[in-house]
Amino acid sequence: MRFTIKYFLYIYFLFLLIVQSQKLDLKNTQVTVDFIKEMKSNLLERNQRVEKFLDESIKEEFKKVNSLFEDKVRLENIILNKKDIDGILKESLSELNWLNLALQNLEAKAKLKWDENNKEILAPRKAVKGEIYGLSITANRLGVVLDKTSSLQNLEQNVKKAFKNSIIKTNRMTFMRDLPSRDNGLKIGQNEWFYIGNDFKGINPFRNELYISQVPNEPYLFSYVQFLEMDTLSTFKALVNIYEVDAILWNTEFSMTIDKLAFNELVRLMLKKKVKLYLLTGKDALIPKDFLKLVSVTKGSLKIIK
Repeated sequence: MRFTIKYFLYIYFLFLLIVQSQKLDLKNTQVTVDFIKEMKSNLLERNQRVEKFLDESIKEEFKKVNSLFEDKVRLENIILNKKDIDGILKESLSELNWLNLALQNLEAKAKLKWDENNKEILAPRKAVKGEIYGLSITANRLGVVLDKTSSLQNLEQNVKKAFKNSIIKTNRMTFMRDLPSRDNGLKIGQNEWFYIGNDFKGINPFRNELYISQVPNEPYLFSYVQFLEMDTLSTFKALVNIYEVDAILWNTEFSMTIDKLAFNELVRLMLKKKVKLYLLTGKDALIPKDFLKLVSVTKGSLKIIK
């Protein structure tokens, strides 16, 4: 009798494991399908931007692509086995990567022309002094990082009023970790392109740093996309490396996971590029000592809103 109960429990837990695995497969498949849709839309937009600027495009390359994704991958109608689904998604990702590489060659050409035609935009900026919620800030160009949990009223309007050329980015979630490289060689912390979107104010829209360098080739991207949406380090990298800000205002309550390796990378970035860190936080925030030290070392300042 005891053996029978143990056997029943074993079968029951095995069944639950299989069900959970199938749910995860479906979720991963949905994320991959969404990623492919967004990536294709992004490639079309980039192609149109290049064509308008250079009168050249990769229209022919788009025509050559065998659109298995559009023809066969309808998540609500999938009747293929898992192996077939994986194959279709992987081929679609490979096609997108091929288009991405072809487009990068044209964008490199467009970048040189844009730099030549927009020297005044690339010229050094003059320092501006302003005050945000009582926090005195000096910056040639101010970058602002808003956490999803931010509760300050009219903060964006106040920033734009004091610093007209500021760049404001909102984290979808709060997370700062140094994650291991994946099989395709992409590292989550190096994906500052994710926080650019179509915001090209004051920068060359054809720089290769603005876009994903290589489309991941694994068919399931759930972890990859999830961490992209949560990564705070990439937001800082986007502001410093791409928008070339010399000061960052971070409105945060520090309700996040902060990995030591990721923090060290942030320190190296801020010191190397001589970027000041300004913190705007609430009275209940538990500010890590390392961040207080970073504010001091970068010659920024802190304001606690009561």
